[in-house]
Amino acid sequence: MTELAADARFGPRPRRRIGGLLIVERNAMVYRRIWLILFSGFFEPLFYLFFFVYPLGELIGEVALDQATLEYVAFVAPALLAASAMNGAFYDATNVFWKLRYGKVYDAMLSTPVSPGDVAVGETMWAVVRSLIYSVAFLNIILVLGLVDSWWGLLILPACFVIGFGFAGAG
Repeated sequence: MTELAADARFGPRPRRRIGGLLIVERNAMVYRRIWLILFSGFFEPLFYLFFFVYPLGELIGEVALDQATLEYVAFVAPALLAASAMNGAFYDATNVFWKLRYGKVYDAMLSTPVSPGDVAVGETMWAVVRSLIYSVAFLNIILVLGLVDSWWGLLILPACFVIGFGFAGAG
């Protein structure tokens, strides 16, 4: 079948930029039904944070820096935020094998006018979005607990984006 006949039969292929966004939209619609999986993802670093506050934080006390001291939980909170960004991207990026082999999700996607490149870009974008959802949720928690001293702490979100993109691309 020629490309002209395929365009006449199925319509023109969407542009590459739109194809990836369609995959993100599809994943958002899926996660609207299984929201508990998305919601439960930020509890792991939250449990670690509370573990570092009470039993372990009382054992260690304060961390001595060059010119000041810092509570152990405030010292560990940025690392847990980075781990939350990593887990958000990694959980979604490693689910690809199940979608490919058992769920046949990509077979269904590729039967539409979406290219394999669009699927790869869309899945990577969704993993980054999920990573940022976890990062923003955990950042709000450490802001409420008073573990961020200044507004410069918001600059961790671009770092979380880079972490999420790195682990989404690795998946």
